[in-house]
Amino acid sequence: MIEGTGLCLRPLGIDTHQEFVIYMRRDCHICRAEGFEVQTRVEVTLRDRHIIAKINVVGFELLAQEEVSLSTSAWRALGAASCDTIFHPSNRIALASALAASVRELLPNSMTSPSFQRKNHHA
Repeated sequence: MIEGTGLCLRPLGIDTHQEFVIYMRRDCHICRAEGFEVQTRVEVTLRDRHIIAKINVVGFELLAQEEVSLSTSAWRALGAASCDTIFHPSNRIALASALAASVRELLPNSMTSPSFQRKNHHA
C-alpha cells in the first residue's frame, strides 16, 4: 500500500457477536495490492489500538471504493468513529507479533510463565 493512503470507516452495524471483522470491497486498493481473500486475518490499527480482524468482502452497493467497515465488536474495541481513517500495516512482522500477543492473552498465566516454558522446553 502507498504510505499515506487510508480507508474511511463507515458504520454498517453488523453484529458478529465477539468476532472482529473488517468489511472491504473486492476492488479496494488494499485487497488488490495485497491479494487478500475472504477470511484473511489482518491487523487493523486505529490511533493506539490494534486488533486482528478477519476480512469479509462485501458488494459494491454497501461501501464506496475508499471505504471499509468493521463489525460492531471491532468498532468498539478500536474506539472508532465514522470517517476515521485506518491504514493497512506495511510490516508483516508487526502482524505476526500482534497475533502472537493475542494468543498469549488467551493462554492461562501459568502457561506463559518462564518456569512453565523452561519445564516444557526439556520435555
